Amino acid sequence: MPERLLACMQGPPSDLEIQILRTQCAKFPRIICEGCCGSGRHLLGLAARDPQTLCIGFELRYKRAFRTIEKSLEQGLDNVLVLRTDARSMPALLPPASVAEVHINFPDPWDRKRWHKHRVLSPQFLDGVASLLREGGTFHYKTDHRECFDQAVAWLSHHPAFETSLITYDLYESPLAAANIKTEFESLFRSQSLPIMALVASRRPIID
Repeated sequence: MPERLLACMQGPPSDLEIQILRTQCAKFPRIICEGCCGSGRHLLGLAARDPQTLCIGFELRYKRAFRTIEKSLEQGLDNVLVLRTDARSMPALLPPASVAEVHINFPDPWDRKRWHKHRVLSPQFLDGVASLLREGGTFHYKTDHRECFDQAVAWLSHHPAFETSLITYDLYESPLAAANIKTEFESLFRSQSLPIMALVASRRPIID
């Protein structure tokens, strides 16, 4: 399924895979990206909600990436593309100011201090997301990990490109609940009565 799953077997996407990505992006008026998309439950929910939007997932594990595309075919969704590569490469692979939404859901917290370098979210990643989002575009983040969430809130509050429009430490008691699409991990954490934290930050006007 080379038009739907970019396997990135050599590590970073090949020139051909980058060309496929650009061709697919050109077919749609709107683009959403999701990092750490797992087996695709949330990504496919976004795609079903708006067939005119290309929903691009980033997932390192091949089996999960493949299963996402299998499910998209089963559901008749033609607006899903998955790259088997690190979500942190997202800003380098897409044109500046081309994306309407970026979602990061339940990334691995890499709890030990020496592992923090592996975390998806960082000030540098948020810089990349800022360059990727078009004016008024939004960054969405969900997690069950309080330390990581507080850190993201702090970074965004000091980032000149973002205005945080909503922060909640209890997703299901917030205005975000009505339109929320659960991920696989979210359903598990919810069944264990663990708190789910979420935020939405908007891209400020782009000044040339």
